[in-house]
Amino acid sequence: MEKEKLALYREKLMELQESHLVEKKELEADYLHNSQKDESGDLSAYSLHPADMATDTYEKEKNIAILSNLSNTLITINEALYRIEQGSYGICEECRKEISDARLDAMPTACLCIECKTKKSNNKKNDR
Repeated sequence: MEKEKLALYREKLMELQESHLVEKKELEADYLHNSQKDESGDLSAYSLHPADMATDTYEKEKNIAILSNLSNTLITINEALYRIEQGSYGICEECRKEISDARLDAMPTACLCIECKTKKSNNKKNDR
């Protein structure tokens, strides 16, 4: 892959990494370190209504799932950056053919060409 293209993909990945890190830190600060009482704004000594507690629990679980997805995406971004450093970025990990620019433009973390990704997805569907 040309050095100019590689530099553009690296820049795009670094921007994605930064935005995901910021979003992850904000979610962690806003939702994971507060008690249910703090989050609800309840100043009384009485416990929350069960329905309110359920809503708060749902929101916390939703935010944990979002954080998990952000963490997984950060891992794939770091793996792509590592492939750039190792000189294997843009090469399919299955067939060793070059991944198309269109695929990398759409998904800069891609490690499989579209054909291998399609085969893998079809195999997962058939396993069900």
